[in-house]
Amino acid sequence: MRMAATLASGVLYGLAFPPLRLQFLAWVAIAPLLLAIRGTRPVATLGLMWLWLITASYSSGHWLPRAVESYYLQPAWVGWFFFVGVSTLNAAPYYLPLGLALRRLGSGFEGRWLYPWVVGTAWVAAELARGRLLNDLGIFISNPWAQLGYSQAGNQALLQLASVTGIYGVTFVVLAVNAGVADFVLRVIRGEVRILPCQTLAVAAVSPVLLALMWGRAELERAPEPGIVTGDTASVAIVQGNIGWDARWRPELYGSNLETYLRLTREAVEGARTDLVTWPESAMAFFIEKEPRYRRAIGRALSGSNAGLLAGGVRIDGTEESPRYYNAIFAIDTDGEILRHYDKEKLVPFGEYFPFRSIEFLRRRFARVRVFEPGSPDAVLPTRIGPAAVAICNEAMLPEVVGRRVRAGAAFILNPSNDAWAPEPVFAEQMLDMAILRSVEQRRWLVRASTTGPSALVDPWGRIIVRTSIDEQRVIRGTIGMRREVSIYGRVGDVFASGCAIAAIALLVLSHPRLRS
Repeated sequence: MRMAATLASGVLYGLAFPPLRLQFLAWVAIAPLLLAIRGTRPVATLGLMWLWLITASYSSGHWLPRAVESYYLQPAWVGWFFFVGVSTLNAAPYYLPLGLALRRLGSGFEGRWLYPWVVGTAWVAAELARGRLLNDLGIFISNPWAQLGYSQAGNQALLQLASVTGIYGVTFVVLAVNAGVADFVLRVIRGEVRILPCQTLAVAAVSPVLLALMWGRAELERAPEPGIVTGDTASVAIVQGNIGWDARWRPELYGSNLETYLRLTREAVEGARTDLVTWPESAMAFFIEKEPRYRRAIGRALSGSNAGLLAGGVRIDGTEESPRYYNAIFAIDTDGEILRHYDKEKLVPFGEYFPFRSIEFLRRRFARVRVFEPGSPDAVLPTRIGPAAVAICNEAMLPEVVGRRVRAGAAFILNPSNDAWAPEPVFAEQMLDMAILRSVEQRRWLVRASTTGPSALVDPWGRIIVRTSIDEQRVIRGTIGMRREVSIYGRVGDVFASGCAIAAIALLVLSHPRLRS
């Protein structure tokens, strides 16, 4: 029964995310897990938590085994081995100790009105560690994929809480309800249902989300109507070329994709005011710094307009004998000249660099580009319309990275992404959800340019103004605002989540059997 409850919890967890987006399930998905680990021995708790994280990882990221198989050109068993290994390494160091913490805290606070808040505090502490610890230590990029709060993307009123607490506040209120449900079910099983204790429990479980919704609705009422832009404005066009990963960085196709982007760029600037055109990550399958003929072609596509171009490609540095490659975004003017660039800071292991270079079968053949180098951590990219907080692809998962660039003066967020490498569209939909949270947290317009979609313009309250479908070739346009004010979360960062971590540690110490006796 414990294993069945754990498996059910993991499945319900994933169903709250795309493609089905059954968001209401997130409010009860963790309750079966909380019931399953009640009263277990430590070894059993660890086993159940590992079973849960593998199930939840697959139900929310079932695309990963196939992506590994197709992208790395490996047999299916390698994809599954990679999935289990990555899921375990990314989550087990945080969720297994969380299970032991919940086991102890459950025995100490079971039946008390504080229980929902205690569970929410402990879970947020684990997600904070998962999302930031390795990044802060500079060891490896953290992977906060499918954290519980992201299941509520699209719940506009609730998402406004993120402008104060970040994604972790959304996670907290969802966990509080889950804990209240679990405690109530346990009371029913034990025949201990009494009106006053149940009322107190309900108030503790529901009050955080009610307060968050009330505050969020007030924030939305103060916000402009969707699509209404105030202050300094700029007209932006996003080009989605819809070119698959297998057509890039093959020697025989060097530069062949440029014509697609040039044609769509001419369409973007003709007949309408356009201040900025954006291409996705890896749009230029050539070394633009070494190709003056291609740069002149880009200039001709922009001629007659006042638009600048932000385009993804590979930047080369170093010597001819020992070149260094960077995953870069180039700012290009109407003459086709490169003005500035941004080099991606947080690289994807095995996709953009190889932490274990002896594992040859994990190497993806990028033609001449073998390994990327990380860029500067404090980069803000000046553009024709204002300074941009650039977050290339997976960097949009990291709120502290985007926040650092907004505090450095960025007026909008740019998220160029290569979503073609995953064979299932659910990956790209989840990436968009995560990027939307960055716009709410920082109260900045988000410009997302994807290779195969979805590309989108998102306002500072997380409302999608215009977007593309997946696997379509299209140009979308819109007007965005250049914002200078910094949100509460932008100023204080993860103070709420850090406070939860401190409180969780204190509660664990105070709940030690020796201290209680």
